[in-house]
Amino acid sequence: MKSLPQSTRPAIRLTLALPIALVLCSVPLAAQEPDTALLDRVQAECLRAYTPEMLAGLFGSEEIPAAALQGSEAAIDELIDVLNVEKGRFFPFLLEDLRDAFELWVKPGARFLDLGSGDGRVVFYAASLGANATGIEYDPEVFGASERARDALGDVLKEDVSINLIQDDFFNHSWSGYDVIFYFDLGSFEQNRLRKKIFSELDPGARLIVGHQRVRFPGLDLETTFDSLHVYRQPDLSEDYDPKLSQYAGQEILDAYALMESWSNGTLEKNDANLAPYADVLTHGFQILDPSGAVMNRSRALNVLRESHGRSKGEDGTLGQIRIENMALRFIVDSVVTYTFDEIHTVRGQTRKIKTTAVLQLRYGLPNNVQWLHVHQSDLNR
Repeated sequence: MKSLPQSTRPAIRLTLALPIALVLCSVPLAAQEPDTALLDRVQAECLRAYTPEMLAGLFGSEEIPAAALQGSEAAIDELIDVLNVEKGRFFPFLLEDLRDAFELWVKPGARFLDLGSGDGRVVFYAASLGANATGIEYDPEVFGASERARDALGDVLKEDVSINLIQDDFFNHSWSGYDVIFYFDLGSFEQNRLRKKIFSELDPGARLIVGHQRVRFPGLDLETTFDSLHVYRQPDLSEDYDPKLSQYAGQEILDAYALMESWSNGTLEKNDANLAPYADVLTHGFQILDPSGAVMNRSRALNVLRESHGRSKGEDGTLGQIRIENMALRFIVDSVVTYTFDEIHTVRGQTRKIKTTAVLQLRYGLPNNVQWLHVHQSDLNR
């Protein structure tokens, strides 16, 4: 699909990283082969769900066009006349452009996610192929159009396939657990953040289908390309997974504690960018069982580290130290690795020793190709 200049693109495609109310709408759609008539119906109902002001945006005009004022039907006819030639002011206008990729990977029973689902047409298309489809859209106006379109498609909705429409910032949700993720590569201002999240949360065996790719997704394997679509997956793993997994995990442990030492000494400036290398490698379900027996989830662990900034530095300028000793690989099962080691913390002349068990998992695309799952700490000073 040809992309038009930025000035002509409607704001409805943009996804901002600001949370708003979450709305869940679960509706089933019939599992069936999407013939041209069905796709045309989905596209037409999505356009009919637009207000005149929204249709004006699709025309790329600040003024509401006469066709929109006369009613959606006239506007739809005019839009189709124009957009069949120009291939759309947003992606995808014509669902036929997705057909080759979707019929290969969007199978009955598949779990499908559309990041920035707009008026819902891609979600409805995936559901028509039998997928359990979820769409997340930030813009409340466009989200409202997707709800109206879903209602208008009620005569083709059945009970054996579900649709979830969510109004929110898609960064607020986990992207794990899906077989296919669809993303239009102009759908967010935060491209680096988006790529990091894809790297850490795209499941092995899942596919990422990208429309109008601007920059490739390093760390993922490009499986194939269909015109304006690129299809990615996590790299293939050998029978015994990656033989360097133990090296990845060992280096990650050393790097993480080096960062914590610099942070607690205040030699790293206190900002989210300097904390990000630590935050990026913690899974959403990450937990720490600390020496007191308290369990901290990912959010709490990050807050504790954030609040520790500069606290290890003595009044005389003496810096604290964290040493890692007796590091030992305990086992590797598939893509999961476990290490034990001793943490030796020296702060203002006081030393504390902690025995730590760390569980990490292979995840390509992260700095050391692993992510943290769980940490268990025991106090050796007792």
